[in-house]
Amino acid sequence: MPDLMKEIHIEMKNKSNSEVNRLTREAITTALVKLLRYQTFDRISISVIVKLAGVSRTAYYNNYQSKTDILTDLINNFINDINNSLQPYAGKTSGKLNQPREFIDTLFNSVYQHKNVYETLIKANLSQQLLKQLNSLMIKYKPAKTINEKYQVYFQTGALFNVFTLWIENGTKESCGELSQMFTQRYDSL
Repeated sequence: MPDLMKEIHIEMKNKSNSEVNRLTREAITTALVKLLRYQTFDRISISVIVKLAGVSRTAYYNNYQSKTDILTDLINNFINDINNSLQPYAGKTSGKLNQPREFIDTLFNSVYQHKNVYETLIKANLSQQLLKQLNSLMIKYKPAKTINEKYQVYFQTGALFNVFTLWIENGTKESCGELSQMFTQRYDSL
């Protein structure tokens, strides 16, 4: 029985440490987004990030090695949140859309929910980093077996990236429903 208690204690400690790390990372990425609204990425210091995030330098270095790591984490979380919202509408193994209308509607709504981060990255001239990571994650989720398939994935990713960028740069004047309808009609015509 004492071994069981020791295991439970270790498990609870690990869970609380992971929760603290998650909250620390969230505070740091939020601080970076806020700072990017006023300064270029290169001019933002780690000292300013940790001060705004309300964490220690030790906590920072327990989670990240560099500012680029924060940016990578921020973008990956943004893309993963959107991807997770889309999972119910795509085949588990094929990735083929089984509910295209719902997929497209959810896609625009998910991007809209993250529009402040997306807009901040665009205005901070970090859109190329966003596209680079989007390409990498799309290849991860939809592995390309041939060079032709890789071109297809990059083609689709670039198209989505450009549509979202234009939409956000124009102030998201069109509603999610309007864009969803427009792209559902396009999908249906393919």
